[in-house]
Amino acid sequence: MSIDGLSDDENTPHYDNPAGGWGSVGSMARIMGEERPTPAVLDTLRRQNKPGGFMCVSCAWGKPA
Repeated sequence: MSIDGLSDDENTPHYDNPAGGWGSVGSMARIMGEERPTPAVLDTLRRQNKPGGFMCVSCAWGKPA
């Protein structure tokens, strides 16, 4: 283990780009194209992390009071 507490495992890929943004959107689009989801997935994404919708428990979105 390194000084900053992160793994020095050579099998762990190094990634300097943001975890979200356009790279994330591109990955979602690629996976959706490969998996052929139902139209209900779009409704779920439309409501996720929105007022009146539901909160992703694994995201970094701010949690309301």
